[in-house]
Amino acid sequence: MPAFGGKLNDDQVRDLVRHIRGFDGRQPKQSSTAPSDFEKRFRQLQEQRQEAEMQFRALSRRGKPSEPAEPRRPEATGPSAPKAAKTPVIREVFRQHCVKCHKEDGKGGQVPDLKAEVPDFTDASWQAGRSDPQLLASILDGKGQEMPSWRDKIGEEPARGLLAHVRAFAPTKATPKGGSQAGYYGRSLQEEERSSAEFAERKPSQGFFEGLIRWLGKFHPAAVNFPVALLSAAAVAELLRMATGRPAFDVAARYCLWFGFLTAVVAGILGWFTGGFQLTDASWIIRTHRWLGTSTVACAGLVLALSQASRRPDCRRSLIWFRVMLLVVALLVAVTGFFGGAVVFGIDHYTWPQ
Repeated sequence: MPAFGGKLNDDQVRDLVRHIRGFDGRQPKQSSTAPSDFEKRFRQLQEQRQEAEMQFRALSRRGKPSEPAEPRRPEATGPSAPKAAKTPVIREVFRQHCVKCHKEDGKGGQVPDLKAEVPDFTDASWQAGRSDPQLLASILDGKGQEMPSWRDKIGEEPARGLLAHVRAFAPTKATPKGGSQAGYYGRSLQEEERSSAEFAERKPSQGFFEGLIRWLGKFHPAAVNFPVALLSAAAVAELLRMATGRPAFDVAARYCLWFGFLTAVVAGILGWFTGGFQLTDASWIIRTHRWLGTSTVACAGLVLALSQASRRPDCRRSLIWFRVMLLVVALLVAVTGFFGGAVVFGIDHYTWPQ
């Protein structure tokens, strides 16, 4: 039972006592001379009590049920104020766990104790470059050494509320990656919105062609498996041919190279579909992955041309360059794949667990 001292005056307290006594059949009901707005005021107090109980339960998850809740701060107003999540409990969780690094306005920036720069939630390109399941995984399981895991401290449902609170910082024009209809890995945003009741309004589809481009871009993560495997296999087969001299390895290397180049072109196009047709990105990780992937496709085409030229008996120099560039392409494939994983799991996703 929270304290209402300071919220009610003496007359209102006496009226409330008479109202409670009225529920007993042995006592007379509330007099008709009670103030006309008393019932309205009583309902407001009930809502405030329920809100206080929700805040108390949120604090209890931290293992400190006796710690008083931080007083509510006045909401920011004006055209430059970010959109805030509607649930006071979620705002309270954000203030307690996230404000230290991400700031009250969500702009982040440099934090003295952290090596990496904290992202800016109000950046439309940052919001558009990350899917809802990706952000939810970062909240629950952490990301590298800088972002801790909150799964055991707040639970999944409050984490979904925090996800919606993060989305609420986005400018009106920002639309999360994967479009306004579904998350990147298939979970509908309607389900996400019902579970957290916190999602910001999303921009409707801008047309069939743009929707088709975004939909095709979702196949990029699956398509990259083919060139990664085939171009790497071509390099291994060529090394085995050099070591053993068997013609079968030459056939395998050239087959994998042809098929790998064709699938690399498809994967590269799908990558531009999912990342957008822009020459730069707000995230240096996404920008590096974009141009490494494009360079890999171009180098794979050059290796294929050198492979055809080296088949002539008098072109030993072309054969040498073919083998060197094939190894370079295999290395590019590995580095591009590393940055592709960093886009989803963070740059420290191969760090040894502490």
